[in-house]
Amino acid sequence: MARAGEEIYEWDKQPRMPVPPPPPRSCDCQFHIYASPQNFPPRPNPPYPPIESATFAQAQRMHRAIGFERGVIVHSAIYGSDHRLLLHALESLDDRDRYRGIGIVDDGVSGWHARLHVNGDDLLNNSDLLRSLKDVPMVIDHFGHVGFEGGMERPVIRWVLDILKQENWWMMISNGNRDSRMEVGWDDASRMADHSSKRRRNGSSGTAIGRTHSGPSE
Repeated sequence: MARAGEEIYEWDKQPRMPVPPPPPRSCDCQFHIYASPQNFPPRPNPPYPPIESATFAQAQRMHRAIGFERGVIVHSAIYGSDHRLLLHALESLDDRDRYRGIGIVDDGVSGWHARLHVNGDDLLNNSDLLRSLKDVPMVIDHFGHVGFEGGMERPVIRWVLDILKQENWWMMISNGNRDSRMEVGWDDASRMADHSSKRRRNGSSGTAIGRTHSGPSE
């Protein structure tokens, strides 16, 4: 994880409309926003410094360019439970139907879905526990960081595709380029996305920390 003073790889600043374009009302189901630490300071000892150029205005510009009409701001862990930046962004909107926010709550709050930000081995090592969860909506973040070498028959990929057959399981399709072995195209990630097309949520993730390859712009 990047620390203060270390390099942070950012998104393509010149995004383009994909071909074919996304369908009407497409939604970016996950992106982070940041701002000047003077105005919105991060919590003490954050896992990485704020990416000041990744503002809500930049995210909106990206969405217009790539044809996303809606989005979900996922509150960054660097701000802890201080939601001032998230609220400021949402309150700035003229059309509040286009964006929603996800915050960070105390452990005692119930009634939410669970997101698994894990590596592939974590899924296999905790398989019995995870398969026993039937009543909680579960979302595997960023393809589960399974890695794509070896194709669709690798045990961890087969595990993910199998668990997605359960009605309470979903997978976030984002950051595929981060785990891809390919410099461009990321066909290995696309194959897994295609196999999970009925149980997926799409997200740009905005900027990515520790990214192997730069993110797609089309």
